[in-house]
Amino acid sequence: MERRTLSRVLAMLAVVLLLTIAGTALELVLVAHDEADEQVIPFYVLGVTAAGLVVYLISPREMLRRLVQVSMLACIGTGIWGLVLHHDSNVEFKREMNPDLEGWTLTWEALHAKSPPSLAPGAMALIGVLGLVYAYGKRNPKPPDQGS
Repeated sequence: MERRTLSRVLAMLAVVLLLTIAGTALELVLVAHDEADEQVIPFYVLGVTAAGLVVYLISPREMLRRLVQVSMLACIGTGIWGLVLHHDSNVEFKREMNPDLEGWTLTWEALHAKSPPSLAPGAMALIGVLGLVYAYGKRNPKPPDQGS
């Protein structure tokens, strides 16, 4: 891909990432995702991720690109942990409502729960994956040797 085209695609991806981070944070605020201590973790991770990305956009240095990568890995980890927490919460609620549920039936019911939405934390993981793609595209690979 031509370098100029790649730069434009990466700039658009950075905008998409920042908008997705802002939208995810806003959604968490709107659903009052701060009732328990572990519920505020996504706010911190999203804040650090957005700040790191903005600083990198202003001053694109290798160390800051690495910071972006680390923050994106934190997004992925937070998303996976959130999936586990949401699922466990839904399983617990479904067991309270129907103690006879077990196995795949219980899992299926938990996945279909509306509150907390089982797969919503996947948005955090998606932000992380997109951010890693962005950081990968921004690397400065060594040019190939021009000799024989």
